[in-house]
Amino acid sequence: MKKFHPILVLVCAVAIAAGGMLLLGNLGLPKEDYNPSYTQTGELLRFLRDGETFRLSDAFTQEWDSVQFAAATENLQPMEQQELYQHDAGFTAIGENDALMVLWRKDQIALMLPLPRQRDGYPRFLDATGNDTFEISRENAQFLCTFVPSEDGGSGYYECSVAGEQL
Repeated sequence: MKKFHPILVLVCAVAIAAGGMLLLGNLGLPKEDYNPSYTQTGELLRFLRDGETFRLSDAFTQEWDSVQFAAATENLQPMEQQELYQHDAGFTAIGENDALMVLWRKDQIALMLPLPRQRDGYPRFLDATGNDTFEISRENAQFLCTFVPSEDGGSGYYECSVAGEQL
């Protein structure tokens, strides 16, 4: 049986270790479409239960006065759009399959989160008349969740409509 040269064994070990580190390192890197705001948006998901009502202030406990939901950039006032651009330089527009949730505190943005409608399980917010672009005070930000199954085999989403005094 042939003996391998110790340097060859060392080179192979280093190459295997480097390959493993490269592979594991790339698995941890954010993807191109990764948005750290999705992590905060995900915090909301644990409050969504079919047929149950929840307060948005339970999900987002920081200080805020009102919440604004927008399903299209053109539904926002020019000053609101300007605020969004100033708050997040990466904000360009609300995508066709997206919505945006903005928590306001004393006329300043406290938090701005995407609500990606193309992702299964994410909520879609509606006011009492069924509009998906509206603003509501912290005290009135109570929503009734209804699970809507996906028609294309996905897991569906939650429709969250303003609940009023149901809590």
